[in-house]
Amino acid sequence: MSSIVEKAVENLAQKDVEIFCVSVEILLKLLDNVIKEPKNLKYRTIRMGNKTIKEKLLVLSGMKDLLLALGFEEDGECLTLSTKVLVGSLKKHRSLIHSHLQKVTKSEAEKCAESCSKAIEKYQRPIYRKPRKALLTFQECVVNSSNQFLRELENRANLVMSYEDEDLQEFGRQCIPLEKLKLQTQEKLRQIQKAIKSNSWKEPEPNYLDLFLVEFTEWFNTSFFTWINQIPCKVCGQQNKGRPSMALENGLRVEELLCCATVTRFVRYEDVATLLTTRTGRCGEYANCFTFLCRCMGYEARYVAATFDHVWTEVYSVTQKRWIHVDPSDNVVDAPLMYQHGWKRNVDYIIAHSNDDVQDVTWRYCNDHSQVFFPFSIVSFGESPQILLNHADQFDGPKLVKYLNFDQNQSRIAELLNFVRTASQEDGSGGSGNGIFENLLLVLSDGRNIFSEGEQKVKDAVKLARLQRIFKGSNSN
Repeated sequence: MSSIVEKAVENLAQKDVEIFCVSVEILLKLLDNVIKEPKNLKYRTIRMGNKTIKEKLLVLSGMKDLLLALGFEEDGECLTLSTKVLVGSLKKHRSLIHSHLQKVTKSEAEKCAESCSKAIEKYQRPIYRKPRKALLTFQECVVNSSNQFLRELENRANLVMSYEDEDLQEFGRQCIPLEKLKLQTQEKLRQIQKAIKSNSWKEPEPNYLDLFLVEFTEWFNTSFFTWINQIPCKVCGQQNKGRPSMALENGLRVEELLCCATVTRFVRYEDVATLLTTRTGRCGEYANCFTFLCRCMGYEARYVAATFDHVWTEVYSVTQKRWIHVDPSDNVVDAPLMYQHGWKRNVDYIIAHSNDDVQDVTWRYCNDHSQVFFPFSIVSFGESPQILLNHADQFDGPKLVKYLNFDQNQSRIAELLNFVRTASQEDGSGGSGNGIFENLLLVLSDGRNIFSEGEQKVKDAVKLARLQRIFKGSNSN
C-alpha cells in the first residue's frame, strides 16, 4: 500500500507549481481533519461537485489517483475514505506527502532565487563610460550668469554626471548587502503570493525588481544612512543648544555649534565618496547618496530637486514603464502627492536630473495644477538668453536641431501627452481655446525608440489627445 501511495505522489503533475502547491495543501488539510476526528463521517467525505474541490484539488493531474491510493472510494458524486484505513497509516502517508511538497517548493524557491539573481545582475552591470572626475573638477561653467536658478541647474547636472564614474560605482556596490536584500525580497514576494492565493492581497502582484527597490530603500533609510536634525555637541552630546552659525569652507557649507566651550562642526558634503563614509546628513545628502547607489545597482535613476527646499529620487520601473517617486529620507516609495497634500507645501518648480537629460517634472507632484505656485521667472531682467525660436514663429524642426546637441535614446511621448491633456482640462481650454497652456508645450523628438513606454500605452495616449483636440488640425500624425 505504501509503495502505491509513494508512486501516486511522484506522479502528481508539477508543471504548474502554483496549482500543485494549492492542491496538495488542500489535501493535507483534509487528511488533518480525518486524523483529528477519525470517526466524523463528514471529514471522510469529499464532494466532487464542490467548487473548491473541483477547481483547486482535483484540477491537479494525478490527484484523484492519489486519493484512491490513500483509501478513498468513489461513490457517485463523492469520494469517501474507508473506515478500514487506520489513523496511523494516514499519518505516515500525510508525512510523505508533506515532505514531497517541501521538496517541490524548495526546488522552486532555488529556481526563483537563481532567476532573481540573474535579473539583478542584468541591471547591476556597470555602465562603462570614460571617468568624469577630471572633467568635473576643471570644467568651466557653461552658465555665465548670476541667475541662481540656472547656476543650480548646472551644478546638479554636474553632480549626477559624477555618478557615472566606474571606480566610484564599484566602491558603492561594496557598501550594499546585495545577497541579504535579495533574500528579503524573495521572502516578501513569497508572502505576497501567499496572500494573493488567500485573497487577502487586493493589489496587483509586484515585479521582483520593483519590490527589491522597496527593500533597498528601507535598508538605506534604516540601516545605512543616519538623519541629523540638529547638531549634537561633541562634548555633552545634547542637541537643541541654540542655532548653529553658517560658514563657507572650500566651497562647502559648514554648520558650527558652540557648546561646552567647544565648536562642533557639521560639513554639508556633496561628494558621494565622502558620503559613503560619513553616512549622515539631511534630505540633500540622503537623495545624493541614494540616487548614486541606485545607479550602482543599474537602475535608471535621477536626482529631483524642488524649490520648496527638498530633494529626493526617481527610479524608472522597466516593468511599469514609468518613473517611481522615492524619498529616501522619509523611506517612502511611490507617493508623489505627499508634498502637496501631506506636507501642505506650495508646489513650484520641481526639476529632475539624470545623466541623459534635465526635465521639469512639476506636474507629476500635484493633482491640482491650478495650485502650482511659480514664485519667480527663470530669466531675470537685464539677461540676454539666446532665442532659438520666437513664440509666434512657424515651428522649424531642422532649424532648432542645428542649435541643439543631444543624445536621445528614448521618446517619452505618452508621458508628455498625458500631462498636457490634464493641464489642458484644468485650464478649461479643452485643447482648442485660448487658455494659458495654448501653444505652450514644445515636444522635440527625433523619433528614436518612440515606443519605449510600450506601444499600446503610446497609442492610447495619442488617441485620447486627439479626442481632446490637443493636436492642431484633424489629420495630425
